[in-house]
Amino acid sequence: CWIADFKNFLESARDEGLLDRTVLIVFGDHGQRIDDVRMTKGGRVEDMMPLVSVVLPKNARPEWASALLRNRNRLVSSYDFYPTFLDILSTLTSSNSSFVESAKNSSIGRSFFSDIPKNRSCEDANIEDWFCTCEERSTPRHFGTIQRNDVVCRQTAYAWVKKMNTEIIDKSKCAEISVKWINGCEEIQTPTSNHTRKFRTDFTTTPGDAFFEASAEWSINATSRSLIALRSIARNNKYGDQSYCIEAKDTILREICYCL
Repeated sequence: CWIADFKNFLESARDEGLLDRTVLIVFGDHGQRIDDVRMTKGGRVEDMMPLVSVVLPKNARPEWASALLRNRNRLVSSYDFYPTFLDILSTLTSSNSSFVESAKNSSIGRSFFSDIPKNRSCEDANIEDWFCTCEERSTPRHFGTIQRNDVVCRQTAYAWVKKMNTEIIDKSKCAEISVKWINGCEEIQTPTSNHTRKFRTDFTTTPGDAFFEASAEWSINATSRSLIALRSIARNNKYGDQSYCIEAKDTILREICYCL
């Protein structure tokens, strides 16, 4: 089991004194992606904001520990690892200080050991809309949950199903799918123009009861609305043996296909 192997590795590193001169960073690339919890708001947050744990050696700069405590409830992204590593690299020798400073200045992230703003947004942290879990409500429009039967929600789901049926599914092997119901819908706040708006829709398809989370960009004004583009989609429940007729290497089609 990899958990036991990882535990043994950490214990060996500690017992051999390696952690006395090492900054240990343990992190995941994502949380639980496929289960009943993932189909909730809390599950989405866990998926998009996985664990990051930093352990400092006793002789680390004291201001680093203070910064970690200060930043523990502030927004960070994977881009922040690079400037963090540069800060660690700067302690090894003074001869590389100019390189480190130059590299930090060109980085789009912020070091974990710097003062990360309390109000840092997904845009500031270079986090794409799809992965953003922030729910800003400080603008004139109300962002957040909207009615499931809203025309934008329904048309987003139908447009995605049409795309899957016409562009992705192998009709010689897979059943044509249709929208069974709309599970939920949210508007995503973005820094785009007032008429360009993004929505995330959760919907279930039949046959197979596949649960999808999908996003789309719309142009909306007082008199009209039109779909600009379909953005991202992911299946959040298990497909089991529904796609037995599809090769394992075709991961996208395996999530969608309900074999005939």
